[in-house]
Amino acid sequence: MPQSAQQQQAVCELLSSQTGEEVFTLSVSGNCMDPLIRDGDQLLVTPCSRYFPGDLLVFADGGSRLVVHRLLGWIPGRNGMRTMTKADNRSSIDVLIEPQHLLGRVQSIAGVEVSIPLHHRGLSMLYYCYHMLRLVNASMLK
Repeated sequence: MPQSAQQQQAVCELLSSQTGEEVFTLSVSGNCMDPLIRDGDQLLVTPCSRYFPGDLLVFADGGSRLVVHRLLGWIPGRNGMRTMTKADNRSSIDVLIEPQHLLGRVQSIAGVEVSIPLHHRGLSMLYYCYHMLRLVNASMLK
């Protein structure tokens, strides 16, 4: 594994193992959340005990990278409620996130406090319903 990939995996594992209210910052690489979050933006992330549809979540994706996507809702799983997330610039949902992979909610972007408008929360819930219906329909067709 190249040095940067090893470092990235170590950071993901370290952040995933932390408990409590440790605030951390990270720099964004990518454009899947444009125009809200842009490549190079600095994010302030706070671990929380509750997350709401529309929140911008940071989670470890398979232990090798950190991802910032929007929370749509929850689905029951073996280890508790898994989160359904989606990038703003993608139509498909992410792989469901286990609770231990959630690292926190974005509190500020480039020094500006994040306030999720009500219409973003409503759209997140509509996307959740849409994708849940697709999942249920796909399981009924099997």
